[in-house]
Amino acid sequence: MEISPNLATACMNNYVSIMKAGILKPILFSFTESVSFSTPAFAAWLESNNYLERSTELKVSLGIYTPEVAKEIGKPEYEGRLTTFVWPVVDGEPQPPFNMGEMQP
Repeated sequence: MEISPNLATACMNNYVSIMKAGILKPILFSFTESVSFSTPAFAAWLESNNYLERSTELKVSLGIYTPEVAKEIGKPEYEGRLTTFVWPVVDGEPQPPFNMGEMQP
């Protein structure tokens, strides 16, 4: 699903804050081995926004779900968990990112 850049940025800032703090408990709780995206959903998103033709790169950023984002996406159980955001870049400008992969584990 496409997600607001502000919400994605909040998660990315949360990730940096927790990782730099070095607090063991939040780091262990956020642990995610990988994130997988549904190929049809991801391809449909790329095609619907014409990103395959318009973008010069796809930036993958890490983030940790904030309470606000977990609530916004209807997944309160994701609060504090690691996630990824795929940001297409068009003419040097990041576009709204793709999120909502399945966390493993």
